[in-house]
Amino acid sequence: MLRRRPPSFKHRRGPRKPSPTHTPIPLLEELKSTADPAAALRLLQHADPDLLSYPVCSSLLYRLAKARLVPEIDSLLALLRAHRVPCKEAAFNSLIRRFGSDGLPDRAVDLFHALRSFEFCTSTPSVQSLNSALAALVENCRLEQARALLAQSAATFGLRANAVSYNILIQGCCAAEGSSSARLLFDEMLQKGIRPTVVTYNVLIGHSAKNGDLGTGARLKEEMVRRGVQPNAITFALLMDALCREGNYAAAKKMMFDMEYQGCKAGLVNYGVLVSDRGRRGDLDGVRALLAEMKRRKLKPDVPIYGALINYLCGAGRTAEAYAVLVEMQVEGGCEPNAAAYRMMADGACRAGDFEMASRVVTAMLASRHCPREETFRCLMNGLCGIGKVEAACSVLEEMARREMELDGNGWKALVEATLILHLLFYATDGGHGIRGKEQLDQGREARFCSVGSFLGSGRNSLQQHLVSAVAVKGVSDHSIPFPPDQILHLLFCATDGGHEIRGKEGREARFCSVGSFLGSGRNSLQQHLVSAVAVK
Repeated sequence: MLRRRPPSFKHRRGPRKPSPTHTPIPLLEELKSTADPAAALRLLQHADPDLLSYPVCSSLLYRLAKARLVPEIDSLLALLRAHRVPCKEAAFNSLIRRFGSDGLPDRAVDLFHALRSFEFCTSTPSVQSLNSALAALVENCRLEQARALLAQSAATFGLRANAVSYNILIQGCCAAEGSSSARLLFDEMLQKGIRPTVVTYNVLIGHSAKNGDLGTGARLKEEMVRRGVQPNAITFALLMDALCREGNYAAAKKMMFDMEYQGCKAGLVNYGVLVSDRGRRGDLDGVRALLAEMKRRKLKPDVPIYGALINYLCGAGRTAEAYAVLVEMQVEGGCEPNAAAYRMMADGACRAGDFEMASRVVTAMLASRHCPREETFRCLMNGLCGIGKVEAACSVLEEMARREMELDGNGWKALVEATLILHLLFYATDGGHGIRGKEQLDQGREARFCSVGSFLGSGRNSLQQHLVSAVAVKGVSDHSIPFPPDQILHLLFCATDGGHEIRGKEGREARFCSVGSFLGSGRNSLQQHLVSAVAVK
């Protein structure tokens, strides 16, 4: 008699537990609202010592490290040590790595040795801290010092290096000394009983593939399989990239499909290799075919793949298609462009002469808290002035000023020429004391200046605003004042000596005690001063 199989019941999950709510820390919120990290540190130093905690101090430590305020970092570390604030080692490891990326390896090592003086570390630092210090040294080409630190840590602290420690050193050896030295470290790793990881082999395979030694890379892959280390998608991507660089795209694509039979599923990194190769060789149709294939496999392209496509489209002068890809990656792909993607798009639009598109890209880039290169700002500035977009050019100029970037002579020439073309001319009215701005003219308001110091001495940014917005209003038509642009291309203004000194082109000085003597002296005199004045600061 057959018994009926009892019905299977699916496990029903109970109601979800509400996520724990974090109690806000008033001091932390106050520090976050302070824009200047140095000012936030001063606020923390005057706070009640009982309010010092790990979230508060680690947040400020990260901000100071990001701003590269080394003296302030020392002050905060002294504060932590003096009040014995209990902190986690992870915050110090991040600071050690930050010192390494900022080119301060000695500071990173000093902090590693000083970890025992803090509250969290009562005996010895951990191997994670050791690895952070090793990475800081290797990143700054201090390979010998990293080896010495590894041996010293074993003798002094009793720290036993792990696979990550040797991976860092092997990567440094590959970059500085070559594969033979890296292989010696690999053998030392085996002698100490440390099992190599897939990262270890990927470093060695990547170095061989980069140097065109595809045979050694393939042998290393076979060796890792024999030792029981499963290759991953990056392993195959490194070999595929070597095949593509040899011009064997078909073999690289075949390897991507064969890797699935070896227990490794193809990922975005593998398709990225193929996309980069097709784009590098100008086969943009092949790139589109690969993207369609990815969609069939339900793989969404990531930011590097979209960035590679944008780069090659801009290189081919197809900026409209590149801009469409930039929009597509956000709308359909759900990817937020990184700084590299924005920069490639902005530079490509500038090279193609589409400065309005470049301006839109830069605006979106700034809204995403990314910053274009100074060269991009300058090129965009010149281009916007060339097409008469003075307001947009001045917005670019303001962004440059906020980031302490300088506009070169060509940019100033373009701005002055564009300003003249748009008839933003100065004229003395009411004895030279009243100047109507373009927006103020519409509203009937007047901006009054009592001295040259209030006009020129107010600073370069204020002067630029006046140059852009001021316009003659006393019955002066657009074409009534002849202002040849070729005579004004080098007229850059700068306030010196409180705004009362303007050096002439030949080194002569003209001193004016009031706006009346500068502007009220008449239209012809005003034109002469404008033609002869030049910035010297």
